[in-house]
Amino acid sequence: MKALLLAVKKNIICAIFILYLLLMYSFLYAQKKTLDINDLESWVSVRRGTLSANGKYTAFYKGDTNLVVKNVQSSWNKELNNPLRFLFTSDSKFLVCQHVGGRISIVSLGKDRIDEVSSVRKFFVMQSEGKEYILYLRTDGQFVVAHLDGDLMWKVDNVSDFWVQKDRGYIFYKSRSDSGYFELKKMVLNGRDPFILYRGNEPVSVALDNSGSKIAFLVISAGEKSLWYYSDSISAKAVKKDLDLKLDGYDIGGLDEFSEDGNLVFGWVKDKPNLNESNKSKTLVYSFASPRLSVPDYSGRANKYLAVWNLKDERFFKVQNRGEMLYFKAKNNMALLRYSGGDVGEWNWNGNARSSCVLVDLKNGLRSEITNGPNLDARSYILSPMGKWIVYYDSDSSDYFSYHVGSGERRRLTRNVDAVWTSYDNDDIPSAKYYNIGIGGFSSDESKLYLYDQYDIFVVDLKGDNEPFCLTGGYGRRNNIVFRFAFPPNNQKNKKVILTAFSRKTKEDGFYSIEESKRGEVKKLVMDAAIFTGPEESKYVDRLLPVKADSASVYLVRKMNATSSPNFYVTRDFVNFESISNVYPEKKYNWLTSELVRFKTLDGKDADGILFKPENFDPNKKYPLIFYYYEKISETLHFYWTPGPCEGPINIPYFVSNGYLVFVPDIHFTIGYPGRSSFSTIMGAADKLVKLSYVDSTKMGLQGHSFGGFQTNYIVTHTQRFAAACSAAGFTNFVSAYGSIIGNGYSRQGQFELSRDRIGATLWERPDLYLENSPVMRVNQVSTPMLIMHNNGDDDVLVTQGVEFFTGLRRLGKISYWLQYEGARHSVYGNSALDYSAKMMGFFNYYLKGEKIPSWMCNKSPNILSVNKLLK
Repeated sequence: MKALLLAVKKNIICAIFILYLLLMYSFLYAQKKTLDINDLESWVSVRRGTLSANGKYTAFYKGDTNLVVKNVQSSWNKELNNPLRFLFTSDSKFLVCQHVGGRISIVSLGKDRIDEVSSVRKFFVMQSEGKEYILYLRTDGQFVVAHLDGDLMWKVDNVSDFWVQKDRGYIFYKSRSDSGYFELKKMVLNGRDPFILYRGNEPVSVALDNSGSKIAFLVISAGEKSLWYYSDSISAKAVKKDLDLKLDGYDIGGLDEFSEDGNLVFGWVKDKPNLNESNKSKTLVYSFASPRLSVPDYSGRANKYLAVWNLKDERFFKVQNRGEMLYFKAKNNMALLRYSGGDVGEWNWNGNARSSCVLVDLKNGLRSEITNGPNLDARSYILSPMGKWIVYYDSDSSDYFSYHVGSGERRRLTRNVDAVWTSYDNDDIPSAKYYNIGIGGFSSDESKLYLYDQYDIFVVDLKGDNEPFCLTGGYGRRNNIVFRFAFPPNNQKNKKVILTAFSRKTKEDGFYSIEESKRGEVKKLVMDAAIFTGPEESKYVDRLLPVKADSASVYLVRKMNATSSPNFYVTRDFVNFESISNVYPEKKYNWLTSELVRFKTLDGKDADGILFKPENFDPNKKYPLIFYYYEKISETLHFYWTPGPCEGPINIPYFVSNGYLVFVPDIHFTIGYPGRSSFSTIMGAADKLVKLSYVDSTKMGLQGHSFGGFQTNYIVTHTQRFAAACSAAGFTNFVSAYGSIIGNGYSRQGQFELSRDRIGATLWERPDLYLENSPVMRVNQVSTPMLIMHNNGDDDVLVTQGVEFFTGLRRLGKISYWLQYEGARHSVYGNSALDYSAKMMGFFNYYLKGEKIPSWMCNKSPNILSVNKLLK
């Protein structure tokens, strides 16, 4: 009996203790703040982290106003305010930070010493004979060279600029003499015996070669331009004069840099201003035969074109022509240009818009046309860093090809290779076959090419001596894991190669390793319910690769998950990670959790989505649910959504913290039916979610922006299931939108025929599809209260799209409100975003939570603008 009483007593004590813990748990959550509108603009996060060369120190930005410097092995740290830029010295003894306003801080790493210099316009840090030096130019024209430990070496007054060749310790500076002339001087670091290499009018646009033995610059005198050149073997002399007269229609703009071998100087020329342009009528005349539709630019901006100065034969010539884009410039002075004479979005029907690639020898300007492509293939052309190879993807054969620059020989590289080279993220757009994923890089000797498919990494022998093979052995495809290089393959000196890894099934992220000699034997280092680097193709996750210390096997990585801010961690093996930054602003707020939900769409397809719940979630309560959507988003399961004003899309943490569930599904599209595909997905997800006891099936809402705004408009015209919807800057009429012009002057047609809007045909080929996907045609079917945000400055989706929908809703007496922010464009920012966020919250609170109606929804008279004024 005594034992029984003792057992009962123990059980009572345990029950009391558990009850106490539950009460404390509830109390702690009750003390956490709900995100409000005032919290959205000041969220602190870390960014731009780096390591010292020895790997013992790290520095990163914390928020917008602070730089943190830390020892990764001890508690030593310093925090500097208002940083502009910073760098570690190569000996890992100092960090130099330039602040807003011109102040410089010199931090002695591991010590309490911080030296400061005020009023600095420009600085440079270099090492010579084992010592670190700082060179800086003050705003009063004083040029100073000093040891970083504080000892002054020398200083010069009346200096306006300086340049450094750090490997040999040469310093060039520009000063003004008492006679009023400018002098360009060269000297060594010790400051003895400065040599005047030029005296005259002011030299501008100065460029140095890698050895410091050559310098080139531009001089302008009374409107006359001349190029000057100095080397250790010759005195400075003017090589070319009156350059503008020898480049018809163009004017020299400046010099940029020397070539690797020091024989060429790269610069640029610009269009000459047309002095008669201001007197011309601004009438625009368009012809059906015009190669492009885009509107001429009357802003006065001049286009820039690559030009080359060959020092051996003293020729200066323009390399790049109008309509050409410089893609790659190799170390052997070869360049790859892409040309399109029309608007790129018209390539499927306009011959002028079809891209071609041109290989240019920068030594003499000789050009070789590599392709006159009939499609988007030209975007895949890549020139190797040493200039030996051009590699490109051919969409018709679904293979990669190589072009040997020296011989002109082409070779099909991936014949019979079992791989999918095209983008996973763009696999459901009409032009999907043209979007190859891209290459992983070249080996350091350019004998091998590394290719990415949707999951794995392949190795190709560019000379054709060996068959291609899958480095990862197909492990990625078999296990739904995407492998990519964590570091460029030509920079990886160790046998063990680090790979980033992302699971498309579980959404976990991490790292693997592999040795090229042991093909297929990938080794898992870490996979976690987090994001380290993130999926390569994501529209939402900012992919950030690890940073390696220059002279140590120490790495800085970023890690986050849905409940924990992005922070920096240090690792030496990619297995163990030590937190460095420790910035977690979400801990004092009622935050969120995320979980993966799998469901069936109405047409029977499998789909993934993310359900976000408040941190203080109570399964015994009923919650309102808002759907947010665009395309594929489930890769963000472990992504940290930063609180901020709603700029178009809903801000997920803001709404979840305030008691909403938010569901974000992947949309998989059928070409021709983007609206129906979205409807099928959202309705299928709703069918799954309403079975959960805590989802209030009568209080479900919709929110989407841009393409998501169109999806919202389509859904509300096809169902009465949802209690409220917010549509921001979305299409409502595919017929009128098809013929519209985007803000950059391009036709919208290609977007419907080829890409995101996914019709896959012209209006005249399939008018039924354009009508099917035009929600304005079914406004009479709307029963869902609508909040529309569409601005008169929107040059992406024209405001007339929102006008058509709203006026239809108003005409039929449908509950609807239209927000329009004066001067705003496709999205809203600043105070407009805060206002939009508050109004969206008030709108959903009224319809989904039954709270008091906001006063702005009771105002029946128009405010701010009339429709007529808006459309102007």
